Amino acid sequence: MQDRLTFLNSLRFWTFHVALNAAPSFLIACDILKQKLNIVLVAMTAGVVSFILAYSLVTSSAWFALSIGNGLFGKVLRLATRIRSGIAVTALLSVVSVKFRLVPEYFSQLMSLEMLAGFQATVLVERFGKLTAIRNIRIFLIGDSPAERAKSVWLGGMDSFVPVYLTTITEGLILSLVILLLAAVIYFILKCKNIHSRRNRKASSAHL
Repeated sequence: MQDRLTFLNSLRFWTFHVALNAAPSFLIACDILKQKLNIVLVAMTAGVVSFILAYSLVTSSAWFALSIGNGLFGKVLRLATRIRSGIAVTALLSVVSVKFRLVPEYFSQLMSLEMLAGFQATVLVERFGKLTAIRNIRIFLIGDSPAERAKSVWLGGMDSFVPVYLTTITEGLILSLVILLLAAVIYFILKCKNIHSRRNRKASSAHL
């Protein structure tokens, strides 16, 4: 793709891929956090929308088009995103199949990446919430009573809005890092292949 992506084109691309990548985590989280399902859905949706808008703004910018978008790495990045979406489809089918007992339990290993990313994101957000400064902010905003803090829709337990939103963002960043690592590996392989091809052409030319 040689031309700069418009914001609407980027928005369509990232809406599809981010929503697809988030779907397995949505199902897993909604199954675990059933008691406050409405809050969980709203917070996770807000996190997904944040990623869609951020990615769309970055990839439709002049900076991205000039520095990354039209080069080999930009193409590889889009390829890595599609590969990651394919993995997400497999995980999504696995989640649905295991949930409704259509396949044996060991098929849940197909969603291990989503579960690992979600678990790591949850651990990081929990640790962040235990920082003294963050605890003091919660006390200042919603009082020093543990019972009152637990009831808070916004800053209660891990199933309240802000923790779920931050967990969604953190998990998205982890999965984005996976995409970047995959893109870097593909880019490295293609670069090595291009260098090898150029050397072969030069060697062939020298023999002529």
